[in-house]
Amino acid sequence: MTDVKASGAGSLRFEVPSNTSADTSGTYWQNFSDDLSVQFGEGQQFFVQWRQRFSREFLDEARGCCWKQAIIGEGDRPGVRRFSCTQLELVVTQGDWGYPTMYHSCGAKDGHSEGLEETWRSVSYRPDQWMTFQVQVKIGRWYRNDERYHRDSTIRLWVAEEGQPSKLVIDQTGYDLANEDPAARYGKVWLLPYQSNKDPALRHPTGYTWYDELIIARSRIADPA
Repeated sequence: MTDVKASGAGSLRFEVPSNTSADTSGTYWQNFSDDLSVQFGEGQQFFVQWRQRFSREFLDEARGCCWKQAIIGEGDRPGVRRFSCTQLELVVTQGDWGYPTMYHSCGAKDGHSEGLEETWRSVSYRPDQWMTFQVQVKIGRWYRNDERYHRDSTIRLWVAEEGQPSKLVIDQTGYDLANEDPAARYGKVWLLPYQSNKDPALRHPTGYTWYDELIIARSRIADPA
């Protein structure tokens, strides 16, 4: 889209029409580098930041249903394309009370997906403004589903309303990131408005969400000016 954007020439828009099921609009995915050389494993850290805008219709329709914003997961390898729902993935999603939260793994850490501990500084979704989301992933030793916990990884999520400083809403330290595949590394991000359990019989106004300014970095990214 060229008419709604945070900066530059345009933004990525997803449309959520009436009478649609969970995967209303497809997915945008991007490896951290085109040549697959930038991936992160044990002892490394990285940051992912993006701007996102929500129409009021989108938030009104999605309020009663859990929906995913972004998935940070396993990168592709030469000759191997990796999809979402991998063991090491981290997902930013709407919490039960209408604010962003996260979970780890796709049912594959000790047999389940694990929610990440939230701070008291929740930030609600706001319509018609460019909010900022930033995730820090600091990888310790991979947890191998062997009940030998290391408690040496860190996951953080900052959220900011437009024009406001970011707030730390998830501060999960002493954590274990699950990964049993020696070849697997973080290296890919998916942007999507996937709404679990969306009722295709439900009529509602068309909703929109836009993404812009996706950044992958090795150090903390400054809030937008």
